Amino acid sequence: LGNKGDCDMKVGHSSDGLFIGALSMVSTHPVVENLFIDVENMEKGYVSFQFHKNGEWRYVIVDTLLPYYPETKTLLFSACFETNEFWVSLVEKAYAKLNGCYEYIQGISICETLVDLTGGVADKINLETPESKNNIESGAIFNNMSSYLNQNFILGSVKRVYGKTIRNAE
Repeated sequence: LGNKGDCDMKVGHSSDGLFIGALSMVSTHPVVENLFIDVENMEKGYVSFQFHKNGEWRYVIVDTLLPYYPETKTLLFSACFETNEFWVSLVEKAYAKLNGCYEYIQGISICETLVDLTGGVADKINLETPESKNNIESGAIFNNMSSYLNQNFILGSVKRVYGKTIRNAE
Protein backbone atom coordinates (compact mmCIF):
# COMPACT_ATOMS: atom_id res chain seq x y z
CA LEU A 1 0.00 0.00 0.00
CA GLY A 2 2.85 2.42 0.71
CA ASN A 3 4.18 4.55 3.54
CA LYS A 4 1.31 6.68 4.80
CA GLY A 5 3.33 9.35 6.60
CA ASP A 6 5.60 10.07 3.64
CA CYS A 7 3.02 10.14 0.86
CA ASP A 8 2.60 13.27 -1.21
CA MET A 9 -0.99 13.25 -2.40
CA LYS A 10 -2.46 14.66 -5.54
CA VAL A 11 -6.08 15.50 -6.19
CA GLY A 12 -7.48 13.47 -9.04
CA HIS A 13 -9.30 14.82 -12.06
CA SER A 14 -12.66 14.14 -10.42
CA SER A 15 -11.70 14.26 -6.73
CA ASP A 16 -12.55 16.63 -3.94
CA GLY A 17 -9.74 18.73 -2.52
CA LEU A 18 -11.33 18.90 0.94
CA PHE A 19 -11.26 15.13 1.33
CA ILE A 20 -7.61 14.97 0.31
CA GLY A 21 -6.83 17.89 2.62
CA ALA A 22 -8.37 16.03 5.56
CA LEU A 23 -6.67 12.76 4.61
CA SER A 24 -3.29 14.49 4.32
CA MET A 25 -3.71 15.96 7.83
CA VAL A 26 -4.59 12.54 9.23
CA SER A 27 -1.77 10.80 7.33
CA THR A 28 0.87 12.46 9.50
CA HIS A 29 -0.74 11.20 12.71
CA PRO A 30 -0.71 7.63 14.10
CA VAL A 31 -4.53 7.58 14.03
CA VAL A 32 -4.34 6.97 10.26
CA GLU A 33 -3.51 3.33 10.98
CA ASN A 34 -6.98 2.91 12.54
CA LEU A 35 -8.54 3.28 9.09
CA PHE A 36 -6.91 0.09 7.81
CA ILE A 37 -8.71 -3.05 9.00
CA ASP A 38 -7.56 -5.68 6.52
CA VAL A 39 -4.91 -5.10 3.89
CA GLU A 40 -3.59 -8.66 4.02
CA ASN A 41 -6.04 -9.68 1.30
CA MET A 42 -4.93 -7.05 -1.19
CA GLU A 43 -3.43 -9.76 -3.40
CA LYS A 44 -6.84 -11.45 -3.40
CA GLY A 45 -8.35 -8.22 -4.69
CA TYR A 46 -9.94 -6.54 -1.67
CA VAL A 47 -9.14 -4.41 1.37
CA SER A 48 -11.16 -3.33 4.42
CA PHE A 49 -11.35 0.06 6.10
CA GLN A 50 -13.31 1.63 8.92
CA PHE A 51 -14.78 5.11 9.22
CA HIS A 52 -16.61 6.82 12.06
CA LYS A 53 -19.88 7.82 10.39
CA ASN A 54 -22.84 9.24 12.30
CA GLY A 55 -21.48 8.26 15.70
CA GLU A 56 -20.44 4.69 15.01
CA TRP A 57 -17.59 2.83 13.35
CA ARG A 58 -18.57 1.40 9.99
CA TYR A 59 -16.59 -1.16 8.04
CA VAL A 60 -16.20 -0.83 4.30
CA ILE A 61 -14.76 -3.49 1.99
CA VAL A 62 -13.65 -2.44 -1.49
CA ASP A 63 -12.04 -4.25 -4.36
CA THR A 64 -8.61 -3.07 -5.45
CA LEU A 65 -9.65 -2.12 -8.98
CA LEU A 66 -9.22 1.63 -9.43
CA PRO A 67 -10.92 3.74 -12.11
CA TYR A 68 -8.50 5.30 -14.60
CA TYR A 69 -8.33 7.06 -17.94
CA PRO A 70 -7.48 4.40 -20.54
CA GLU A 71 -5.80 6.91 -22.87
CA THR A 72 -3.31 8.24 -20.31
CA LYS A 73 -3.39 5.33 -17.85
CA THR A 74 -3.72 7.85 -14.99
CA LEU A 75 -6.07 7.39 -12.06
CA LEU A 76 -9.36 9.20 -12.29
CA PHE A 77 -9.44 10.07 -8.60
CA SER A 78 -6.82 10.94 -5.99
CA ALA A 79 -3.52 9.17 -5.59
CA CYS A 80 -0.02 9.34 -4.19
CA PHE A 81 2.63 10.89 -6.41
CA GLU A 82 4.55 7.64 -6.01
CA THR A 83 2.96 5.41 -8.63
CA ASN A 84 3.51 2.24 -6.59
CA GLU A 85 1.51 3.52 -3.58
CA PHE A 86 -2.24 2.99 -3.67
CA TRP A 87 -3.49 3.61 -0.15
CA VAL A 88 -4.85 7.12 -0.89
CA SER A 89 -6.85 5.86 -3.86
CA LEU A 90 -8.21 2.91 -1.88
CA VAL A 91 -9.18 5.02 1.16
CA GLU A 92 -10.93 7.50 -1.14
CA LYS A 93 -12.75 4.64 -2.91
CA ALA A 94 -13.89 3.20 0.44
CA TYR A 95 -15.00 6.64 1.68
CA ALA A 96 -16.93 7.18 -1.56
CA LYS A 97 -18.61 3.78 -1.09
CA LEU A 98 -19.52 4.67 2.49
CA ASN A 99 -21.17 7.88 1.27
CA GLY A 100 -22.87 6.36 -1.79
CA CYS A 101 -20.48 7.29 -4.63
CA TYR A 102 -17.52 9.52 -5.47
CA GLU A 103 -19.84 12.38 -6.39
CA TYR A 104 -21.38 12.39 -2.90
CA ILE A 105 -18.05 13.11 -1.21
CA GLN A 106 -17.66 16.30 -3.24
CA GLY A 107 -18.06 19.23 -0.89
CA ILE A 108 -18.33 17.35 2.42
CA SER A 109 -16.85 19.75 4.94
CA ILE A 110 -13.30 19.17 6.05
CA CYS A 111 -14.52 19.02 9.67
CA GLU A 112 -17.04 16.26 8.89
CA THR A 113 -14.41 14.36 6.93
CA LEU A 114 -11.91 14.62 9.81
CA VAL A 115 -14.51 13.19 12.20
CA ASP A 116 -15.26 10.37 9.75
CA LEU A 117 -11.55 9.56 9.41
CA THR A 118 -10.63 9.75 13.11
CA GLY A 119 -13.71 9.33 15.27
CA GLY A 120 -12.60 12.51 17.04
CA VAL A 121 -14.04 15.98 17.29
CA ALA A 122 -13.31 18.70 14.74
CA ASP A 123 -13.52 22.45 15.08
CA LYS A 124 -12.70 25.40 12.89
CA ILE A 125 -11.57 28.93 13.54
CA ASN A 126 -12.23 31.70 11.05
CA LEU A 127 -9.14 33.89 11.29
CA GLU A 128 -10.93 36.79 9.59
CA THR A 129 -13.35 37.57 12.45
CA PRO A 130 -12.65 40.51 14.77
CA GLU A 131 -12.40 38.14 17.77
CA SER A 132 -9.83 35.96 15.99
CA LYS A 133 -7.83 39.00 14.89
CA ASN A 134 -7.70 40.13 18.54
CA ASN A 135 -6.61 36.62 19.59
CA ILE A 136 -3.90 36.67 16.94
CA GLU A 137 -2.60 40.04 18.13
CA SER A 138 -2.65 38.97 21.79
CA GLY A 139 -0.88 35.68 21.04
CA ALA A 140 -3.83 33.59 22.26
CA ILE A 141 -4.18 31.75 18.93
CA PHE A 142 -0.48 30.83 18.95
CA ASN A 143 -0.71 29.65 22.58
CA ASN A 144 -3.79 27.56 21.84
CA MET A 145 -2.22 25.97 18.75
CA SER A 146 0.97 25.21 20.70
CA SER A 147 -1.12 23.56 23.41
CA TYR A 148 -3.04 21.52 20.83
CA LEU A 149 0.20 20.34 19.22
CA ASN A 150 1.57 19.33 22.61
CA GLN A 151 -1.59 17.25 23.14
CA ASN A 152 -1.03 15.53 19.77
CA PHE A 153 -4.11 17.07 18.12
CA ILE A 154 -4.37 16.98 14.33
CA LEU A 155 -4.09 20.53 13.02
CA GLY A 156 -4.42 21.97 9.55
CA SER A 157 -5.49 25.05 7.68
CA VAL A 158 -7.68 25.69 4.68
CA LYS A 159 -7.71 28.79 2.53
CA ARG A 160 -11.00 29.31 0.78
CA VAL A 161 -10.66 30.89 -2.65
CA TYR A 162 -13.99 32.23 -3.84
CA GLY A 163 -14.91 32.08 -7.51
CA LYS A 164 -12.19 29.55 -8.34
CA THR A 165 -12.21 25.81 -8.70
CA ILE A 166 -9.62 23.63 -7.02
CA ARG A 167 -7.74 23.36 -10.32
CA ASN A 168 -7.39 27.08 -11.06
CA ALA A 169 -6.94 28.51 -7.56
CA GLU A 170 -3.59 30.16 -7.08
